[in-house]
Amino acid sequence: MTLHKKMAKGVFWSVLEKGGQQFASFFLFMLIARMVGPEEYGLAMLCFVFLAFCSLLFNGMGDGIVTLQIKDSAKLSSLFWVITGTGFIVSLLCFGCARPFANFFNEPDLETLLKWFSIVPTLLAVQTVPQLLFMQRMDFKIYAIRSLVAIIGSGLVGVYMAYNGYGAFALIAQQIALYTLANMILWHFVGWKPALMLKKADVIETIAPGLKMMLSNTLAFVEQQAPRLFLGSFLGPISVGYYAFAFRMRMALQDMLIIPAFAVLFPALSQIKGQSEEQNKIIGGIFFLIGLIVFPAVSMAILTAPLYVPLFFGDKWLPAIDLLQLFLVLGFVAPFAKVAEVIFRAHNKVGTYLKGQGVTIGVGTAVVYYYSQYDLMAVAWVIIGYSLIGAITYFALLSRYANIHLWHHFSRIIKSTISTIGMVLAVFYFMRDVQIANDWSKLLATLSVGGVSYVSLCFLMQKNDIISIVQRFRT
Repeated sequence: MTLHKKMAKGVFWSVLEKGGQQFASFFLFMLIARMVGPEEYGLAMLCFVFLAFCSLLFNGMGDGIVTLQIKDSAKLSSLFWVITGTGFIVSLLCFGCARPFANFFNEPDLETLLKWFSIVPTLLAVQTVPQLLFMQRMDFKIYAIRSLVAIIGSGLVGVYMAYNGYGAFALIAQQIALYTLANMILWHFVGWKPALMLKKADVIETIAPGLKMMLSNTLAFVEQQAPRLFLGSFLGPISVGYYAFAFRMRMALQDMLIIPAFAVLFPALSQIKGQSEEQNKIIGGIFFLIGLIVFPAVSMAILTAPLYVPLFFGDKWLPAIDLLQLFLVLGFVAPFAKVAEVIFRAHNKVGTYLKGQGVTIGVGTAVVYYYSQYDLMAVAWVIIGYSLIGAITYFALLSRYANIHLWHHFSRIIKSTISTIGMVLAVFYFMRDVQIANDWSKLLATLSVGGVSYVSLCFLMQKNDIISIVQRFRT
């Protein structure tokens, strides 16, 4: 099977996974968010800071499985025990820090929540190696099965507990159920078992490519989670709830639209590091898909936020609409920053990536700290600003230190950008001039106007481009 066919198959299953996962996850998130409200949701999100840290840490430690295409069972076993041991230590730290953490935020309920949540880091660690083995094989079918079963099963647990008044604890129980089910499925299908062995040389060799990625992940953790801690300290759990809500909605859109392609892009580029022509074709195709799919979807999500937020989540989330619309603007920037990150990883040049990341996030986090004492919207503007600067910096570093030039690929998104602008104008005037009493009918009508106008413009401007991309991935 050719690389393009492998990528097409991988994207199909990854889209199925992320699409199904986000559909189920969004529906369940909508139900739980309506029942628990911003304050309880904010308390749970403070616990999830530990989850975000663990996810970034463990994936960084196992990065060599994909980057170096490691298949040796002894090396995989050594890596498994190191990651699992690290997860157990983090679980102990989470349990031990529960009371000080609760005292710091002056939220007594946090102590009990964190003690229960301390189970999750170990569960997350245990699934890391089999998860990366499936990525290495570009076998995203199991990813889809795992995600759908785990999301739906754990979501039912969360909804049941939220309905029965467990508040923030419903979200904690949901995460415990999620990673328990994910482990059961991954280990059933992976076809590999860790041996009782731990070789220092194997650990060093397998973790070495991921050490810099671990540092990069730590910086990303600071970038994503520090605002929650700052806001929780200065403005309280309700502000954390609004921030986490907007962040969760943006990430849901990102997971559906760009993560499927990037999950396949990393192992694919790792296999063709020295083939610049083939690499350029693939990257050009990714840029085209970003313009074709991401730009209109993000634009529609921003425009229709005042309609779907009260319909899906209830009036208690109305104050989060402006913040959500600002956060969704990041959807235009994030895909390009992600392209740069994946290329750095695939070419084993994470150290260069760290140069730009460290400076950008360091300065950005300091500014976020200052504004989080006063205003939630100002924090969102700061995040947008330094995210844009970061993406530009990564492109410049790739050009200078890796001789990989990405700027010319922006020509692939011009037609999609024009089509998106046309769609935005059509939707804007429709929402302004057409009066529809029923909110559900208005939302559906608005989405229909946007979809029809965008598809029509795409057909007129880039029919041949779309056919060309489809044919490339069929050969």
